[in-house]
Amino acid sequence: MALKAEEVYAILKKQIQSSGGTPGPAGVGIQKIEKTDTQGLVDTYTITYTDGSTTTFTVTNGADGQDGQNGVDGADGASGIFPQTDHGTADTTYVLPPNEFHTWGEVAELNLIFSEGDSGKANEYIFSFDSGVTATVLTLPETVISDLVVEANRHYEISIVNNYLAWTSWAVD
Repeated sequence: MALKAEEVYAILKKQIQSSGGTPGPAGVGIQKIEKTDTQGLVDTYTITYTDGSTTTFTVTNGADGQDGQNGVDGADGASGIFPQTDHGTADTTYVLPPNEFHTWGEVAELNLIFSEGDSGKANEYIFSFDSGVTATVLTLPETVISDLVVEANRHYEISIVNNYLAWTSWAVD
């Protein structure tokens, strides 16, 4: 529960009087501070006190400095686009490198092993495949955490980062 200034003053006054003291007059506080003028680089601020009196002060701002020199251009970076490899229905046991997109057509089974990623980078293992009339048997490293259950007649798009598998799928004919 917040108290108003007058309530706090009344409580303190009673405590002072009960201890044999005499309270002094109420003090003056700041009601508001506002910028009231600008002339060139000088801003003027006005302080209004709770007793209605005011005072002003100024702040001199700095002028814009000269522009600095341009820095040296950095080396060209990677495009950020993952290379894509289409395996068709071959290579169903494959060592999957990170940060590349690998696709398979309709495969009965797909056994993937992850190659070691780059140190200090978020390595993503990305692949897709089609599951036919019989659901594809997908085998991944045991460290992968997933709720994926492969169903028949679906296309799967899969991404694995930090051993967490994210996926989406849709029906295929």
